Amino acid sequence: MRALLDLIFDWLTFGFGVPILIGVGFTLLADEFKAFKAARICFYIAAAWICGKVLMWSVFSSERFSLRAFVIFVVFGVAGVGLSEVLRLTTTRETSSASPAPSPQSTGPATLKFKSTGITFYQGFGSPFVPQRPIKIHAIYENESDAAATGISAMGVIRILGSDPGIDEREKAEWTSFRAGWLGLLQGTLKTQLEGHRTASVDVESNPISNDQLRALRDGTLSVYFMGIIKWTDDTGEWETDICTVFAPNQHGLPDAPAVWHDRLGSAVRLPFKPTEPMVPYFQRANVTIRVLFATNPYDAASKGHILINVFMLNGGPIPATKGAVFVRIGISDSEHEKRQQDLLFTEVKRLADAEGSSNGASTIYPAKESQVTAAYPLTHYRETPLTDADLEQIKAGTKHVFIVGIVKYMDSFGPRETQFCYSLSGANLRLWVDGYSHNAILP
Repeated sequence: MRALLDLIFDWLTFGFGVPILIGVGFTLLADEFKAFKAARICFYIAAAWICGKVLMWSVFSSERFSLRAFVIFVVFGVAGVGLSEVLRLTTTRETSSASPAPSPQSTGPATLKFKSTGITFYQGFGSPFVPQRPIKIHAIYENESDAAATGISAMGVIRILGSDPGIDEREKAEWTSFRAGWLGLLQGTLKTQLEGHRTASVDVESNPISNDQLRALRDGTLSVYFMGIIKWTDDTGEWETDICTVFAPNQHGLPDAPAVWHDRLGSAVRLPFKPTEPMVPYFQRANVTIRVLFATNPYDAASKGHILINVFMLNGGPIPATKGAVFVRIGISDSEHEKRQQDLLFTEVKRLADAEGSSNGASTIYPAKESQVTAAYPLTHYRETPLTDADLEQIKAGTKHVFIVGIVKYMDSFGPRETQFCYSLSGANLRLWVDGYSHNAILP
Protein backbone atom coordinates (compact mmCIF):
# COMPACT_ATOMS: atom_id res chain seq x y z
CA MET A 1 0.00 0.00 0.00
CA ARG A 2 2.84 2.34 0.89
CA ALA A 3 4.48 1.71 -2.47
CA LEU A 4 1.23 2.54 -4.29
CA LEU A 5 0.81 5.78 -2.35
CA ASP A 6 4.43 6.71 -3.05
CA LEU A 7 3.81 6.19 -6.76
CA ILE A 8 0.56 8.19 -6.80
CA PHE A 9 1.93 11.09 -4.78
CA ASP A 10 5.41 11.13 -6.27
CA TRP A 11 6.29 14.66 -7.38
CA LEU A 12 6.84 13.53 -11.00
CA THR A 13 3.49 11.69 -11.20
CA PHE A 14 1.72 14.52 -9.38
CA GLY A 15 3.33 17.20 -11.57
CA PHE A 16 2.17 15.56 -14.77
CA GLY A 17 -1.15 14.09 -13.61
CA VAL A 18 -2.88 17.13 -12.10
CA PRO A 19 -2.30 19.52 -15.06
CA ILE A 20 -3.37 16.80 -17.49
CA LEU A 21 -6.62 16.17 -15.55
CA ILE A 22 -7.41 19.89 -15.39
CA GLY A 23 -6.61 20.33 -19.09
CA VAL A 24 -8.77 17.36 -20.09
CA GLY A 25 -11.60 18.72 -17.92
CA PHE A 26 -11.58 22.08 -19.69
CA THR A 27 -11.32 20.36 -23.09
CA LEU A 28 -14.42 18.29 -22.35
CA LEU A 29 -16.37 21.52 -21.80
CA ALA A 30 -15.78 22.61 -25.39
CA ASP A 31 -18.63 22.61 -27.91
CA GLU A 32 -17.06 19.70 -29.78
CA PHE A 33 -17.48 17.38 -26.76
CA LYS A 34 -19.91 18.80 -24.15
CA ALA A 35 -19.04 15.89 -21.82
CA PHE A 36 -19.96 17.71 -18.63
CA LYS A 37 -20.13 14.67 -16.34
CA ALA A 38 -16.68 13.51 -17.40
CA ALA A 39 -15.32 17.06 -16.91
CA ARG A 40 -16.64 17.14 -13.34
CA ILE A 41 -14.96 13.80 -12.62
CA CYS A 42 -11.63 15.19 -13.87
CA PHE A 43 -11.93 18.27 -11.67
CA TYR A 44 -12.90 16.24 -8.59
CA ILE A 45 -9.97 13.86 -9.05
CA ALA A 46 -7.53 16.75 -9.57
CA ALA A 47 -8.74 18.50 -6.40
CA ALA A 48 -8.57 15.28 -4.39
CA TRP A 49 -5.08 14.62 -5.72
CA ILE A 50 -3.88 18.08 -4.69
CA CYS A 51 -5.33 17.73 -1.19
CA GLY A 52 -3.98 14.22 -0.86
CA LYS A 53 -0.52 15.34 -1.89
CA VAL A 54 -0.34 18.08 0.73
CA LEU A 55 -1.64 15.69 3.41
CA MET A 56 1.03 13.13 2.49
CA TRP A 57 3.64 15.87 2.66
CA SER A 58 2.47 16.98 6.09
CA VAL A 59 2.55 13.41 7.45
CA PHE A 60 6.13 12.71 6.41
CA SER A 61 7.52 16.26 6.68
CA SER A 62 9.83 17.23 9.55
CA GLU A 63 8.67 20.88 9.46
CA ARG A 64 7.13 22.38 12.58
CA PHE A 65 3.38 22.05 13.12
CA SER A 66 2.54 25.72 12.53
CA LEU A 67 4.12 25.69 9.08
CA ARG A 68 2.43 22.42 8.10
CA ALA A 69 -0.96 23.68 9.33
CA PHE A 70 -0.54 26.93 7.40
CA VAL A 71 0.38 25.12 4.16
CA ILE A 72 -2.57 22.73 4.52
CA PHE A 73 -4.95 25.63 5.19
CA VAL A 74 -3.75 27.60 2.15
CA VAL A 75 -3.70 24.64 -0.27
CA PHE A 76 -7.09 23.34 0.86
CA GLY A 77 -8.56 26.83 0.55
CA VAL A 78 -7.16 27.46 -2.93
CA ALA A 79 -8.16 23.95 -4.12
CA GLY A 80 -11.66 24.35 -2.68
CA VAL A 81 -12.23 27.75 -4.27
CA GLY A 82 -10.80 26.51 -7.58
CA LEU A 83 -13.00 23.41 -7.52
CA SER A 84 -16.16 25.40 -6.76
CA GLU A 85 -15.45 27.84 -9.59
CA VAL A 86 -14.77 25.18 -12.23
CA LEU A 87 -17.91 23.33 -11.15
CA ARG A 88 -19.86 26.59 -11.46
CA LEU A 89 -18.38 27.07 -14.94
CA THR A 90 -19.34 23.49 -15.88
CA THR A 91 -22.93 24.03 -14.71
CA THR A 92 -23.14 27.31 -16.65
CA ARG A 93 -21.85 25.66 -19.83
CA GLU A 94 -24.24 22.74 -19.39
CA THR A 95 -27.23 25.02 -18.90
CA SER A 96 -26.39 27.24 -21.87
CA SER A 97 -25.81 24.17 -24.05
CA ALA A 98 -29.18 22.69 -23.12
CA SER A 99 -31.05 25.92 -23.86
CA PRO A 100 -31.92 26.28 -27.57
CA ALA A 101 -30.22 29.23 -29.17
CA PRO A 102 -32.72 31.85 -30.34
CA SER A 103 -33.01 31.74 -34.09
CA PRO A 104 -32.56 35.06 -35.86
CA GLN A 105 -35.61 36.52 -37.51
CA SER A 106 -35.22 36.10 -41.24
CA THR A 107 -37.37 36.87 -44.22
CA GLY A 108 -37.67 35.13 -47.55
CA PRO A 109 -38.86 31.71 -48.71
CA ALA A 110 -39.55 28.98 -46.15
CA THR A 111 -39.61 25.26 -46.92
CA LEU A 112 -41.53 22.84 -44.67
CA LYS A 113 -40.96 19.14 -45.16
CA PHE A 114 -42.00 15.94 -43.43
CA LYS A 115 -38.87 14.67 -41.69
CA SER A 116 -39.94 11.33 -40.19
CA THR A 117 -42.98 9.13 -39.69
CA GLY A 118 -43.06 7.01 -36.52
CA ILE A 119 -45.55 4.29 -35.71
CA THR A 120 -46.21 3.29 -32.08
CA PHE A 121 -45.16 -0.21 -31.00
CA TYR A 122 -47.21 -1.39 -28.05
CA GLN A 123 -45.08 -2.56 -25.10
CA GLY A 124 -45.59 -6.19 -24.27
CA PHE A 125 -46.76 -6.95 -27.83
CA GLY A 126 -43.75 -5.81 -29.87
CA SER A 127 -46.06 -4.74 -32.68
CA PRO A 128 -48.01 -1.67 -33.80
CA PHE A 129 -50.95 -3.94 -34.58
CA VAL A 130 -52.94 -5.04 -31.52
CA PRO A 131 -56.60 -6.10 -31.66
CA GLN A 132 -59.11 -3.59 -30.28
CA ARG A 133 -56.45 -0.87 -30.13
CA PRO A 134 -55.81 1.98 -32.61
CA ILE A 135 -52.80 2.37 -34.87
CA LYS A 136 -50.91 5.50 -33.79
CA ILE A 137 -48.57 7.60 -35.95
CA HIS A 138 -46.31 10.49 -34.92
CA ALA A 139 -45.15 12.49 -37.98
CA ILE A 140 -42.49 15.18 -37.54
CA TYR A 141 -42.06 18.05 -39.98
CA GLU A 142 -39.29 20.64 -40.11
CA ASN A 143 -38.77 24.16 -41.38
CA GLU A 144 -35.55 23.61 -43.34
CA SER A 145 -35.06 27.32 -44.06
CA ASP A 146 -33.77 30.32 -42.12
CA ALA A 147 -37.03 32.19 -42.67
CA ALA A 148 -40.07 31.72 -40.44
CA ALA A 149 -43.23 30.09 -41.79
CA THR A 150 -46.57 31.52 -40.64
CA GLY A 151 -50.22 30.54 -40.95
CA ILE A 152 -49.30 26.85 -40.75
CA SER A 153 -52.05 24.25 -41.02
CA ALA A 154 -50.79 20.66 -40.79
CA MET A 155 -53.01 17.60 -40.94
CA GLY A 156 -52.60 13.86 -41.38
CA VAL A 157 -54.75 10.73 -41.62
CA ILE A 158 -54.29 6.98 -41.44
CA ARG A 159 -55.78 4.87 -44.19
CA ILE A 160 -55.87 1.04 -44.27
CA LEU A 161 -56.01 -0.17 -47.86
CA GLY A 162 -55.85 -3.55 -49.60
CA SER A 163 -52.90 -4.47 -51.79
CA ASP A 164 -54.83 -6.17 -54.61
CA PRO A 165 -54.86 -4.89 -58.25
CA GLY A 166 -56.24 -1.38 -58.61
CA ILE A 167 -54.46 -0.06 -55.51
CA ASP A 168 -52.93 2.86 -57.45
CA GLU A 169 -56.35 4.24 -58.31
CA ARG A 170 -57.63 3.74 -54.77
CA GLU A 171 -54.60 5.54 -53.36
CA LYS A 172 -55.32 8.54 -55.57
CA ALA A 173 -59.03 8.43 -54.69
CA GLU A 174 -58.23 8.35 -50.96
CA TRP A 175 -55.80 11.21 -51.39
CA THR A 176 -58.36 13.28 -53.29
CA SER A 177 -60.94 12.64 -50.58
CA PHE A 178 -58.47 13.51 -47.81
CA ARG A 179 -57.33 16.75 -49.45
CA ALA A 180 -60.89 17.84 -50.21
CA GLY A 181 -61.84 17.31 -46.56
CA TRP A 182 -58.75 19.19 -45.41
CA LEU A 183 -59.61 22.12 -47.68
CA GLY A 184 -63.11 22.21 -46.18
CA LEU A 185 -61.67 22.45 -42.66
CA LEU A 186 -58.85 24.83 -43.53
CA GLN A 187 -60.61 28.09 -42.66
CA GLY A 188 -61.62 26.90 -39.20
CA THR A 189 -58.34 25.36 -38.08
CA LEU A 190 -55.90 27.02 -35.70
CA LYS A 191 -52.84 28.38 -37.53
CA THR A 192 -49.36 28.21 -36.03
CA GLN A 193 -45.90 29.61 -36.73
CA LEU A 194 -42.58 27.79 -37.06
CA GLU A 195 -39.20 29.50 -36.91
CA GLY A 196 -36.36 28.44 -39.17
CA HIS A 197 -34.75 25.04 -38.46
CA ARG A 198 -37.39 24.09 -35.88
CA THR A 199 -39.66 21.04 -35.88
CA ALA A 200 -43.31 20.36 -35.08
CA SER A 201 -45.45 17.26 -35.31
CA VAL A 202 -48.77 15.76 -36.32
CA ASP A 203 -50.25 12.92 -34.25
CA VAL A 204 -53.00 10.73 -35.68
CA GLU A 205 -54.59 7.41 -34.80
CA SER A 206 -57.02 5.03 -36.47
CA ASN A 207 -60.12 3.41 -35.09
CA PRO A 208 -59.38 0.27 -33.02
CA ILE A 209 -58.52 -2.54 -35.42
CA SER A 210 -60.50 -5.78 -35.54
CA ASN A 211 -59.15 -9.32 -35.42
CA ASP A 212 -59.79 -9.69 -39.16
CA GLN A 213 -57.86 -6.49 -39.88
CA LEU A 214 -55.05 -7.70 -37.62
CA ARG A 215 -54.66 -10.93 -39.59
CA ALA A 216 -54.77 -9.06 -42.91
CA LEU A 217 -52.18 -6.51 -41.74
CA ARG A 218 -49.87 -9.29 -40.61
CA ASP A 219 -50.11 -11.30 -43.83
CA GLY A 220 -49.78 -8.20 -46.03
CA THR A 221 -53.21 -8.17 -47.67
CA LEU A 222 -53.87 -4.85 -45.91
CA SER A 223 -51.38 -1.98 -45.58
CA VAL A 224 -51.20 1.11 -43.37
CA TYR A 225 -50.87 4.46 -45.15
CA PHE A 226 -50.05 7.86 -43.73
CA MET A 227 -51.25 10.85 -45.77
CA GLY A 228 -50.30 14.33 -44.66
CA ILE A 229 -50.39 17.96 -45.81
CA ILE A 230 -48.66 21.10 -44.49
CA LYS A 231 -49.82 24.49 -45.73
CA TRP A 232 -47.98 27.70 -44.80
CA THR A 233 -47.31 31.30 -45.77
CA ASP A 234 -43.98 33.10 -46.19
CA ASP A 235 -42.82 36.34 -47.78
CA THR A 236 -43.15 34.82 -51.26
CA GLY A 237 -46.68 33.41 -51.07
CA GLU A 238 -48.69 30.39 -49.91
CA TRP A 239 -47.26 26.88 -50.19
CA GLU A 240 -47.94 23.27 -49.29
CA THR A 241 -46.01 20.03 -48.81
CA ASP A 242 -47.72 16.64 -49.32
CA ILE A 243 -46.80 13.11 -48.31
CA CYS A 244 -48.29 9.67 -48.92
CA THR A 245 -46.31 6.74 -47.55
CA VAL A 246 -46.98 3.09 -46.69
CA PHE A 247 -45.65 1.15 -43.68
CA ALA A 248 -43.54 -1.98 -44.32
CA PRO A 249 -44.07 -4.15 -41.19
CA ASN A 250 -41.67 -6.89 -42.26
CA GLN A 251 -38.69 -4.58 -42.72
CA HIS A 252 -36.55 -3.00 -40.02
CA GLY A 253 -34.60 0.23 -40.23
CA LEU A 254 -31.98 1.86 -38.03
CA PRO A 255 -32.00 1.45 -34.22
CA ASP A 256 -33.26 5.00 -33.68
CA ALA A 257 -35.78 4.74 -36.55
CA PRO A 258 -36.81 1.07 -36.82
CA ALA A 259 -40.00 1.62 -38.81
CA VAL A 260 -39.56 1.47 -42.60
CA TRP A 261 -41.91 3.46 -44.86
CA HIS A 262 -42.13 3.42 -48.65
CA ASP A 263 -43.11 6.45 -50.70
CA ARG A 264 -46.16 5.74 -52.84
CA LEU A 265 -47.48 8.95 -54.34
CA GLY A 266 -44.27 10.81 -53.60
CA SER A 267 -43.22 13.62 -51.30
CA ALA A 268 -44.15 16.85 -53.04
CA VAL A 269 -42.28 19.65 -51.29
CA ARG A 270 -43.20 23.37 -51.49
CA LEU A 271 -45.97 23.24 -54.06
CA PRO A 272 -47.84 26.49 -54.78
CA PHE A 273 -51.03 26.29 -52.74
CA LYS A 274 -54.14 26.07 -54.96
CA PRO A 275 -57.28 25.92 -52.81
CA THR A 276 -59.59 25.37 -55.79
CA GLU A 277 -57.68 22.40 -57.19
CA PRO A 278 -58.52 19.09 -55.47
CA MET A 279 -55.72 17.22 -57.21
CA VAL A 280 -52.23 18.66 -56.87
CA PRO A 281 -50.18 18.95 -60.07
CA TYR A 282 -47.82 16.32 -58.70
CA PHE A 283 -49.99 13.47 -59.93
CA GLN A 284 -50.05 14.86 -63.45
CA ARG A 285 -46.27 15.12 -63.70
CA ALA A 286 -43.39 12.82 -64.49
CA ASN A 287 -42.43 11.25 -61.14
CA VAL A 288 -39.17 9.31 -61.08
CA THR A 289 -38.82 6.96 -58.11
CA ILE A 290 -35.69 5.06 -57.13
CA ARG A 291 -34.72 1.58 -56.04
CA VAL A 292 -31.17 0.28 -55.59
CA LEU A 293 -29.56 -3.18 -55.71
CA PHE A 294 -25.98 -4.38 -55.46
CA ALA A 295 -24.60 -5.33 -58.86
CA THR A 296 -21.96 -7.55 -57.24
CA ASN A 297 -21.54 -9.07 -53.78
CA PRO A 298 -19.20 -6.74 -51.84
CA TYR A 299 -18.49 -9.50 -49.31
CA ASP A 300 -17.11 -11.75 -52.05
CA ALA A 301 -13.31 -11.82 -52.08
CA ALA A 302 -13.40 -11.32 -55.86
CA SER A 303 -14.80 -7.81 -55.32
CA LYS A 304 -11.47 -6.76 -53.74
CA GLY A 305 -13.09 -4.01 -51.68
CA HIS A 306 -14.95 -2.50 -54.63
CA ILE A 307 -18.71 -1.80 -54.67
CA LEU A 308 -21.07 -1.66 -57.65
CA ILE A 309 -24.69 -0.60 -57.09
CA ASN A 310 -27.41 -0.53 -59.75
CA VAL A 311 -29.75 2.46 -59.51
CA PHE A 312 -33.14 1.82 -61.12
CA MET A 313 -35.28 4.84 -62.03
CA LEU A 314 -39.00 4.26 -62.66
CA ASN A 315 -41.26 6.95 -64.09
CA GLY A 316 -44.53 6.50 -62.23
CA GLY A 317 -46.15 9.59 -63.76
CA PRO A 318 -48.42 9.87 -66.80
CA ILE A 319 -45.98 11.86 -68.98
CA PRO A 320 -42.35 11.34 -70.08
CA ALA A 321 -39.35 12.52 -68.05
CA THR A 322 -36.94 14.05 -70.58
CA LYS A 323 -33.42 15.51 -70.53
CA GLY A 324 -32.57 13.25 -67.59
CA ALA A 325 -29.24 13.54 -65.80
CA VAL A 326 -28.11 11.42 -62.85
CA PHE A 327 -25.67 12.44 -60.11
CA VAL A 328 -24.81 9.73 -57.61
CA ARG A 329 -22.12 8.82 -55.05
CA ILE A 330 -21.51 5.90 -52.70
CA GLY A 331 -20.19 6.48 -49.18
CA ILE A 332 -19.11 4.52 -46.11
CA SER A 333 -20.15 5.71 -42.64
CA ASP A 334 -19.93 4.62 -39.04
CA SER A 335 -23.09 4.29 -36.97
CA GLU A 336 -22.36 7.24 -34.68
CA HIS A 337 -21.90 9.81 -37.45
CA GLU A 338 -24.07 8.32 -40.20
CA LYS A 339 -26.47 11.28 -40.55
CA ARG A 340 -23.67 13.85 -40.74
CA GLN A 341 -21.74 11.78 -43.29
CA GLN A 342 -24.87 11.30 -45.43
CA ASP A 343 -25.51 15.07 -45.32
CA LEU A 344 -21.92 15.90 -46.29
CA LEU A 345 -21.86 13.57 -49.29
CA PHE A 346 -25.32 14.68 -50.42
CA THR A 347 -24.13 18.31 -50.26
CA GLU A 348 -21.30 17.45 -52.67
CA VAL A 349 -23.70 15.70 -55.04
CA LYS A 350 -26.17 18.59 -54.93
CA ARG A 351 -23.43 21.12 -55.62
CA LEU A 352 -22.46 19.21 -58.77
CA ALA A 353 -26.10 18.68 -59.81
CA ASP A 354 -26.97 22.35 -59.38
CA ALA A 355 -23.88 23.39 -61.35
CA GLU A 356 -24.54 21.10 -64.33
CA GLY A 357 -28.35 20.89 -64.11
CA SER A 358 -30.29 18.81 -66.61
CA SER A 359 -29.45 20.91 -69.66
CA ASN A 360 -26.89 18.32 -70.78
CA GLY A 361 -29.09 15.34 -69.98
CA ALA A 362 -30.08 13.15 -72.92
CA SER A 363 -32.04 10.40 -71.20
CA THR A 364 -35.81 9.98 -71.53
CA ILE A 365 -37.91 7.74 -69.27
CA TYR A 366 -41.40 7.09 -70.59
CA PRO A 367 -44.39 6.45 -68.27
CA ALA A 368 -44.21 3.08 -66.48
CA LYS A 369 -40.72 2.51 -67.91
CA GLU A 370 -37.47 2.07 -66.03
CA SER A 371 -33.92 3.18 -66.68
CA GLN A 372 -30.71 2.11 -64.96
CA VAL A 373 -27.24 3.38 -64.11
CA THR A 374 -24.46 1.76 -62.08
CA ALA A 375 -22.59 3.60 -59.32
CA ALA A 376 -19.09 2.54 -58.27
CA TYR A 377 -16.88 2.81 -55.18
CA PRO A 378 -14.08 3.75 -54.80
CA LEU A 379 -13.60 6.67 -57.20
CA THR A 380 -9.97 7.69 -57.59
CA HIS A 381 -11.05 11.21 -58.54
CA TYR A 382 -12.23 11.69 -54.95
CA ARG A 383 -9.20 9.85 -53.49
CA GLU A 384 -11.36 7.01 -52.23
CA THR A 385 -9.69 3.71 -51.38
CA PRO A 386 -11.03 0.13 -51.56
CA LEU A 387 -12.69 -1.33 -48.49
CA THR A 388 -10.52 -3.46 -46.24
CA ASP A 389 -11.54 -6.83 -44.80
CA ALA A 390 -12.04 -5.04 -41.46
CA ASP A 391 -14.39 -2.51 -43.14
CA LEU A 392 -16.47 -5.32 -44.65
CA GLU A 393 -16.68 -7.16 -41.33
CA GLN A 394 -17.90 -3.97 -39.60
CA ILE A 395 -20.51 -3.41 -42.33
CA LYS A 396 -21.70 -6.97 -41.93
CA ALA A 397 -21.79 -6.52 -38.12
CA GLY A 398 -23.78 -3.26 -38.41
CA THR A 399 -21.16 -0.88 -36.95
CA LYS A 400 -20.49 0.63 -40.38
CA HIS A 401 -22.88 1.30 -43.26
CA VAL A 402 -22.79 1.51 -47.04
CA PHE A 403 -24.95 4.38 -48.23
CA ILE A 404 -25.79 5.86 -51.61
CA VAL A 405 -27.01 9.39 -52.29
CA GLY A 406 -28.07 10.93 -55.55
CA ILE A 407 -30.15 13.37 -57.54
CA VAL A 408 -31.98 12.71 -60.82
CA LYS A 409 -32.74 15.91 -62.71
CA TYR A 410 -35.26 15.86 -65.55
CA MET A 411 -37.93 17.84 -67.37
CA ASP A 412 -41.60 17.25 -68.10
CA SER A 413 -44.35 19.28 -69.74
CA PHE A 414 -44.68 21.52 -66.67
CA GLY A 415 -40.99 22.36 -66.20
CA PRO A 416 -37.86 21.15 -64.37
CA ARG A 417 -38.07 18.46 -61.70
CA GLU A 418 -35.69 16.43 -59.56
CA THR A 419 -35.75 13.27 -57.46
CA GLN A 420 -33.44 13.15 -54.43
CA PHE A 421 -32.60 9.83 -52.81
CA CYS A 422 -30.52 8.43 -49.96
CA TYR A 423 -30.44 4.78 -48.89
CA SER A 424 -28.34 2.92 -46.33
CA LEU A 425 -27.43 -0.73 -45.78
CA SER A 426 -25.59 -2.80 -43.18
CA GLY A 427 -25.69 -6.46 -42.20
CA ALA A 428 -25.50 -9.69 -44.18
CA ASN A 429 -28.77 -9.18 -46.14
CA LEU A 430 -27.73 -7.26 -49.25
CA ARG A 431 -31.34 -6.49 -50.21
CA LEU A 432 -32.33 -4.77 -46.97
CA TRP A 433 -31.83 -1.12 -47.95
CA VAL A 434 -33.45 1.47 -45.70
CA ASP A 435 -34.18 5.16 -46.23
CA GLY A 436 -31.44 7.53 -45.13
CA TYR A 437 -32.01 10.20 -42.53
CA SER A 438 -33.24 12.66 -45.16
CA HIS A 439 -32.86 13.58 -48.86
CA ASN A 440 -35.70 11.39 -50.17
CA ALA A 441 -38.09 13.63 -52.07
CA ILE A 442 -39.39 14.68 -55.47
CA LEU A 443 -39.11 18.43 -56.07
CA PRO A 444 -40.96 20.61 -56.70
